[in-house]
Amino acid sequence: MSEDLLHDKKDIVPDESTSKKIKGREPYRNVVISDENGNEILEAYLDYVGSKIIVIQLLSIWDVKKLKGKSLLYFKSLEKYDQAYKGTIEYIDGNAVFFKDFENICDELKNDLKVDYFHKADITLTDEETDEKTVVPVVIKDVSCGGMGFFTQESLRVGELLDMTYDFTKTPLRAKFQIIRKERHINDVNYHYGCKMLAINILEESMLKQAIFRIDIENKRGKSKFEEDFEGE
Repeated sequence: MSEDLLHDKKDIVPDESTSKKIKGREPYRNVVISDENGNEILEAYLDYVGSKIIVIQLLSIWDVKKLKGKSLLYFKSLEKYDQAYKGTIEYIDGNAVFFKDFENICDELKNDLKVDYFHKADITLTDEETDEKTVVPVVIKDVSCGGMGFFTQESLRVGELLDMTYDFTKTPLRAKFQIIRKERHINDVNYHYGCKMLAINILEESMLKQAIFRIDIENKRGKSKFEEDFEGE
């Protein structure tokens, strides 16, 4: 990022409505800013989102130094799943960072983002012929909007249907899955399964995306104690 980006440019002025929205008001949406490689740089506040400009307020004027040499950034809200953008810094005025060249990447993240989530859970298998249900304890390894991966000592079939409740969403989400991949885990005790999620409604999808974005941020702050214990077994 060139040095002139750090100064107020008189030829680049937000429209009048933008100025009114950001002046004399506390910022409201907590966001994480990352570089092109997905490395978290800092946390800030998403202060204003308009059709032509986005304004991010840094927590401290000293955070400007962390943006030195960077222009294209990714910023993702911790509170709203649909507030995920990548953009190029137009200029910086004090602790306010202005973006004019940006795009919403929420759909891109929805399709591509898979997050680690080491968590004990129970899945329910239903025999298609007898309708008999069997509960199997598993360890979830990762989740996405399209499916999940898990470990278990039980040998299950590819193509088998199961259902499970996600407890990390705002309200518990019961969903159905189909096993599409099976392989032995490195410890040769557990099997590792990959599953695709069957159709859920738009409200459930919205809730799931928001939860996955939150887990992604939490993961960047360090592994959970359970994950460390599991890897040590």
